[in-house]
Amino acid sequence: MTGCHENGLVTTIKHFALNDQETHRNGGNIFCNEQAMREIYLRAFEIPIKESKAIGVMSAYNRIGGYWCGGCSPLLKDLLRKEWGFGGFVVSDYSSNLFFGTYMSPVLAVYNGNDVLLNGIWEIEKMSQVPMMYAAYNRDPAGFGKALREAAKNTCTMKMHTKAFNDPGEYPDAGNPINWIVSPFEWKFEVPLVLSGVKYVLTNAVNLFCWLLYLILM
Repeated sequence: MTGCHENGLVTTIKHFALNDQETHRNGGNIFCNEQAMREIYLRAFEIPIKESKAIGVMSAYNRIGGYWCGGCSPLLKDLLRKEWGFGGFVVSDYSSNLFFGTYMSPVLAVYNGNDVLLNGIWEIEKMSQVPMMYAAYNRDPAGFGKALREAAKNTCTMKMHTKAFNDPGEYPDAGNPINWIVSPFEWKFEVPLVLSGVKYVLTNAVNLFCWLLYLILM
């Protein structure tokens, strides 16, 4: 992690915290006493945050004592920022709030220290998330506005640690399809060569599909 940061690559430690299962993990509710949390579950996060000066943390899908991790102020504000001195940004796991639900609510996230939601196809996600954010601002312009500014500050702080900000150099033109194709000279062909060749073709097919999505969404 330290090596990544020295080279301008921001990493996110995940999943914060008590993400005990992968199957049916959306909304799973975990109960645990504070001693066990601190001695077992939280140490793996505390060490890199304090020793490697981690800049990114990903909150978890699950709930702790009824509170979604991405909307849990005691976890993200009191422990992570105040006690541990974390100064980076917090991003949610993949957002599954598509129908104005309270679970993984962008409003809860902003109020409670989760700065960014990891979205999939924004054109779909925004249909629920944007109205929820506007409604929250209209209800509480001072409080929600302050929380939004804090989230924006944390996100900008993260970006200012990246190579893209400090030493951008020249990047390939994303609009040129040739830059989305993996050259055969860059591909590590392995035995059996037929299977490796099929993987190479499929990889480039997926890359070109992503390029088409990029053109459509941009």
